[in-house]
This record gives sequence, structure tokens and C-alpha cells, in this order.
Amino acid sequence: MGDEVALLRDSATLTRVSTDFGGMIRRRPDAVLVPRTAADIAEVIRGGGPVTARGRGHSTHGQSLVDSGVLVDMTGLGAVHRVEPGHVVVDGGASWRTVLGATLPHGLTPPVLTDFLDLSVGGTLSLGGIGGTSHRHGSQADNVLELEVVTGTGAVVTCRPGSDLFRAVLGGLGQCGIITRATIKLIPAPSTVLHRKVRYPDTASLNAAQRDLVLGGQCDYVEGFIVQDGGWSHVLETVSAEDHTPPGPG
Repeated sequence: MGDEVALLRDSATLTRVSTDFGGMIRRRPDAVLVPRTAADIAEVIRGGGPVTARGRGHSTHGQSLVDSGVLVDMTGLGAVHRVEPGHVVVDGGASWRTVLGATLPHGLTPPVLTDFLDLSVGGTLSLGGIGGTSHRHGSQADNVLELEVVTGTGAVVTCRPGSDLFRAVLGGLGQCGIITRATIKLIPAPSTVLHRKVRYPDTASLNAAQRDLVLGGQCDYVEGFIVQDGGWSHVLETVSAEDHTPPGPG
């Protein structure tokens, strides 16, 4: 590995990455790699032993943790490389907030965004990635044009739709490779939108309204929530570039 690569073994760092968002599992790595290139990750994998990639640590049951191995802190690869009219090229460790911050000045956006934007690109693509626009555009994985992946043998491979590796890595839970770079489709971002929240009396009416809007194609973003605020509230949130009013609670 090059001189600039950080392989950390201090107690504070190892403790920090020994748990994840779920807080139920603790696993302590032997070392933490902060990569600067995909080749750094490949070298660690070829060295043998357990290796796990960690994006923003938002796994819920220890998926981004490793016992007695090397944890790859993907925030070391967090750059947006270029924004083109139809796509953006980003590192796997970049957050969706960083991606959106780079594309919006060009009037462009990824078709699907997670509700929480501080997740990593590689992390959500490894799960599939859904959001309020998935009824129109599918998952985040459905909008990937190209990937750079470090495989389990330590090879750095570029793959595209149609290849076995491409299909295996997207939604593959990190079992078939570590996503180090992704080319993601972009679409025009609306300059203004209509944002509405409507409350419903129960789950059945919320689900019915959500289903009608999705099937009718009336809104660009549709998402239902059941939240506790002194009781249970059933909320439908919609966003549209045009004025489409959600059906009332009836």
C-alpha cells in the first residue's frame, strides 16, 4: 500500500467502528483501512483474512462490522468525480447528500434518493436502495450505468448491465464485491414542487390512498408513514411538479 494509505490500529478508532446504527452487535476489527484508491482495498483483500466494508455504519445488525479482521472505512473514497448531462460518476463512499449537492447546481438529480441522505452510495446500492420515487424509477440499483468493484479475489473490475458481476453486486449485501465507484443516471430536477402531507384515520385508508396515487401516476414522490405523536398518526407525503391533491381521508 502507498505511503498515504492509513491503516489504523489505535484503540479509539477500533472502538468507534466496533458498533453500528443498530447498536445490538459489537465486533472489534484488528485494523481499519482508510483507502485512497480501489487498489488499496484490493491489496488488503489479497493479503487474506476477513475484510468488511463500512460506509456510514447504518447497518442494523452488524453487517458493517468485522471481528479480528480489517474494516475498510469507505469514507476515504468519498469524491464526486464528474457530472455529465445524463449521469454522475461518484465514489462508493460518497454520501447521497454529497452527490445531490454536486448535481443540483446543474439542474439534475438521481432518480431515486433515500429519505436519509447521509447514507453512502455503495452501501445503499449493495442493498438495492428505495425511496419515495421508486414507484416511477425502481430502486437506486436500477439506475446504475456502470460500477467499479473490488472482488473477493482482490481484482479491480469495471462492470456494466448484462454482466454477472454487475447483477450480483447490486443488492448483493457486499457478498460479491465492494463497490468503489458508480456511474449513476441523472434526470432533470424540478425547479419548484408541490409538497403535501395528509393525515388518515387508519392504516387501511392510508394504504388505499397510497395505492391509488401510485397506480394513477399522479405524483412523483409518494410515501406513507405511521408515526407516534401522542397516538398513532397515519400520514401520506407526496411531492409533485404539478398540483395533484392526494385524495382526502374520506
